[in-house]
Amino acid sequence: MHRRISTLSVTGVLMLMAGLVPSQAHAAHVAMVVGANSGISEIQEEDYDEDDEMMAWFMSLSITRASADLYVDLMGFDHDQADIALMMYRDYLGEYRNAAEIVKDLYENIDYDYEDEEKMAQTMRDVSKVMSRFMERAVKLGERYVGDLEALADERQQAGHQRVKRARQRELAAGLMATSYEDGTIDLVLLSQKLDEPVSLIVGEDQADPIATALLEYEKEIAGATDRLVDLSLASMRQQFEAMEDEDEEAAWEQYAKNQEDMQQIAGEMQAITERYSRRIANALGEDRGREWDKAYNAELYPQVYAGGEFADTHEAIMAIESLTTDQRDAIASTREHYEREAVSANALWVAAIDAEAKISENWDYSSDGDYEAFWEKYQEAEEESEAAAKARRDLDERFADRLRDLLTNDQREQLPQEETFDVEAVLRELEGDDGR
Repeated sequence: MHRRISTLSVTGVLMLMAGLVPSQAHAAHVAMVVGANSGISEIQEEDYDEDDEMMAWFMSLSITRASADLYVDLMGFDHDQADIALMMYRDYLGEYRNAAEIVKDLYENIDYDYEDEEKMAQTMRDVSKVMSRFMERAVKLGERYVGDLEALADERQQAGHQRVKRARQRELAAGLMATSYEDGTIDLVLLSQKLDEPVSLIVGEDQADPIATALLEYEKEIAGATDRLVDLSLASMRQQFEAMEDEDEEAAWEQYAKNQEDMQQIAGEMQAITERYSRRIANALGEDRGREWDKAYNAELYPQVYAGGEFADTHEAIMAIESLTTDQRDAIASTREHYEREAVSANALWVAAIDAEAKISENWDYSSDGDYEAFWEKYQEAEEESEAAAKARRDLDERFADRLRDLLTNDQREQLPQEETFDVEAVLRELEGDDGR
């Protein structure tokens, strides 16, 4: 499970399930799509600011470009079919993104008049209708695209469509978990395609590829949990929206609490299945590729821990310097090896702190007020420990990045990207103007 803490309020999370776009006629007919544009490589997954957290939440129920590529592989499409599928994907994503942008604009500009109770009540009813509409719209757009792939397939490719439907359910489950304060789940099939040498997904009668077989078994086993999570979550949210439209805040909160409890239980089942198959696949890949798999898995599980920091950035920049000598390269390799050994324990401490912080949140009783002061005190203590562990890793990165820079000549250091600095004196002089006036 991804370990992260959302900064959006409960109301904000619910708003991200909102939408105000009426159904549009299906524009992805094969003849129209083929004639539209053949520039497949120009298709982009996102056309919005990646730092726009609200938009990212709106897009959390969409089919990503990585998933669209996976669908093509699972269907066994030839080149022409793949071109058509990706053009249909552009059509799908454009409609989804337009819906998200309209709702985001509404959310940012809606007038909340807290002094006029009647007007505020009507606003919340309207917001609930919008939320419900976008949720339905998001799900139906995905169903339509997956159905289009089935229509595009020939008879021998129909079996692959079952795998596509399972893949979509896994992604939709992760999106629903994300919009409801739960951590998303790692998709091992998608992960297998991110390795330097992507894993084969083909399972044929004349071969017994243990990794492809394990991934197929993983798909089938986790499907029961993802289907239950999607059905339960959508039903709970619909009931919650209806309660909000009826101005029954107590019922809405109770439904939210019930939704959280159910999702946590199913999420635990999904996590156990994912961890079990991840270990099985790592063992089947062998020592070297198994380490690559574990690294990729951990990066998905704890992105803030395993994302490259200052050491990784400095190492990458230094290795691009053409004038490095053999002795320098050996010293850099030795420094990197030393850093990676120490990073193992630093990362482990950070992961443990993140888990401890997450466990406190997971154990909070959503169905009642509980002892909030005691909960908050424990949470703050865990948060401080997590921040301290993060700082320890950053300090490690900084220390070893300095060691790398010390191995360079002055001329080589000049070739490194320069850090932006803030010259206080220059700013003060600028503010003083001519003659200090």
